[in-house]
Amino acid sequence: MSDTNVLNFSSKKEEETTALSSMDAFLSSNQKVLISIVVVAVVAVIAAIAGITFADSAKEKQLSAIDKISYTLTQKSASLSDEELETRRNVALDGLNAYTSKKGIAGIRSNMLAGDIYYQSAKFEDAKNAYLKAASASPKAYTAPICYYNVAQCFENLNDNENAVVYYEKAESYSDFAMLTHTIFNIGRVKESIKDYQGAKEAYTKLAEKYPDDSWTKIAKSRLLDFEIKGIAQ
Repeated sequence: MSDTNVLNFSSKKEEETTALSSMDAFLSSNQKVLISIVVVAVVAVIAAIAGITFADSAKEKQLSAIDKISYTLTQKSASLSDEELETRRNVALDGLNAYTSKKGIAGIRSNMLAGDIYYQSAKFEDAKNAYLKAASASPKAYTAPICYYNVAQCFENLNDNENAVVYYEKAESYSDFAMLTHTIFNIGRVKESIKDYQGAKEAYTKLAEKYPDDSWTKIAKSRLLDFEIKGIAQ
């Protein structure tokens, strides 16, 4: 859709606004899904390489124990009541306490699992702290930007958008982060929500310039077009 068409036909502009509103609603309603998928994916990958990467038997025992906690937490959980689920979560958290102070893979795994449990219980402050511990357990690991991304989502749920931006930007600083373009878009989205339109424009423009074919860039370009129409961040 060209700029001329947008300016000449108000109906098309309305369609664009509706589409953008739908995307914002999707992102808001699916934050919990997105974070859970990320954590599960990381756990699966680490579990697959654990036997190869770590020959130390103590670490293997720690990982095995964390796997058992995770399995017990999720086994046949679909039919459980909220009260039963909460009991399982509390038992899992008690079991993870033995490993959350560890460094390296055990510290990452245990704290990420704890963060996910807290998040699912809407205990976003506790989730945030767990993900920060997971990141500090191995700051150079590829899991670190995932943890920072999760921390940013916790801050969003805590209505602290300024700190959400800080941690999205920490995640963005890892150039090999698999969710890099999504993260840059989130930086723009959150900055726009706090009326930092210049900062939002910079994030959306970065997507347009560096990742022109990415799906998040398409939405970013729509936001830039909306800014242009409304005379925002000129």
